[in-house]
Amino acid sequence: MKKVVDFANKILLITNLWVILYTFIIDYLNYKFPPTIQGTYYRLEGIFPEPNEIPIYLGLTILFISSIIFFYNKINDIYEVLTATNVRKYGLFLFLLVLFITKLGSFPLAGDLTPYSASHDQSFYIIIWLLFVSCIAFLSLELVFIKKFLKNIAKQDFLIYLLVVIFIAFVTFQARFPITTINYAQFYGPVSEVASGKTIFTDIPSRYGFVSILFLALLQKLQIFHVLQL
Repeated sequence: MKKVVDFANKILLITNLWVILYTFIIDYLNYKFPPTIQGTYYRLEGIFPEPNEIPIYLGLTILFISSIIFFYNKINDIYEVLTATNVRKYGLFLFLLVLFITKLGSFPLAGDLTPYSASHDQSFYIIIWLLFVSCIAFLSLELVFIKKFLKNIAKQDFLIYLLVVIFIAFVTFQARFPITTINYAQFYGPVSEVASGKTIFTDIPSRYGFVSILFLALLQKLQIFHVLQL
């Protein structure tokens, strides 16, 4: 039980710290450098560009992963000192759990400008959730057997991590939850426009970055697929 609590504490601590830093940095950058719109085009009231979200998301994630890889022993030593007694250990777990729940916010997107419309058949969500949990359970069991098989092979950890990435890439599926028309338009629209010859950010706006838009537009120009097939 103590090992489970230790594992949960570390996961919750990293997650909470990441969320707090992310929201703080985004709020600070939006306050110091408020998003501006160059040119005039139709947009919903309250919708502004989001230039900081993806770079900060990727940067923080890389920083956290690198810190865990290179400083895990030091971080673990600090954790052991902070949780030297069971009272501290379980107290920290309750605190981090409550903090995590408060950071979840309202779901699904309560009060959002364009909230997702719930499916008429609520059993759909249960089916998707069961499929997701089943996939995770299957991968976990499969990796346990693979690790036992590779226990005498050099650099087994590297192989395990590589297999994890490959398995996730193959079994990841889209849940097909409802999505509002405005999100379709802000993603598919720029792809079609770029494929038709317009220039991103000068002729057309793009709320969701440019790399994915240009890549999909290239595939459409090469007639590998059509955007409406997504």
